[in-house]
Amino acid sequence: MLLTPENYPNEPIYFIEAHSYKDHNFYNQFFAKIILYLTQYQPPNQDWFAIVIYDVKANEGNFPGYLNCFLPYLRCFYLDELAKKPNQSLAVGVMRLIVENKSQEKTGELARQLMNQAQQELTDTILEEKVLEFIKAVVIDKFAFLSREELEAMLNLDSLKQSKVYQEAKEEGKEEGSLLTLKFRVIERLCKWRRCVHDIDPLFLPRCTNFSVLILYFGN
Repeated sequence: MLLTPENYPNEPIYFIEAHSYKDHNFYNQFFAKIILYLTQYQPPNQDWFAIVIYDVKANEGNFPGYLNCFLPYLRCFYLDELAKKPNQSLAVGVMRLIVENKSQEKTGELARQLMNQAQQELTDTILEEKVLEFIKAVVIDKFAFLSREELEAMLNLDSLKQSKVYQEAKEEGKEEGSLLTLKFRVIERLCKWRRCVHDIDPLFLPRCTNFSVLILYFGN
């Protein structure tokens, strides 16, 4: 869930869910949670939107007719369809990296492509560094069972150890003999980098841990 700062009550609230399996009861549960939040916390915002990101369109379940009143507030995105469009944006590519369950080879290929795209398109050096670190963190999170050397080869990096996300996670997690602890420290560290999300109710965090980090990172 993305909330606005207190001094922007006219901006909408965004309830976001990443979904990668078919569930015909999904929309009932999703809108029930949204209404529960709105009635419980009564935010000053006049508008809100429900955003659902599917890995493939085939995983969208039935939409009950009695929920049609919510259709103006619903936006659905299908990564398999977005992937077919030419000149794919960096943001869409990062979403694909997070949600899609591809092989190690395919994930590495996409991650390298996104890192090159970020270096070419982003003119803000600070933003470029954060996006590159985020891409590395997603790959580490997906393949925490791999050794550092295997991850370096996967991302075509000279030394993953020099990356900020690895260094800070290692410092806090002490590595503990593997990358498993690092996996969780990476997520924690990335969340600390962004403070634009003022209040996130665990009830609304997406099922995919990776995507919750994306929301925190790109929330502004």
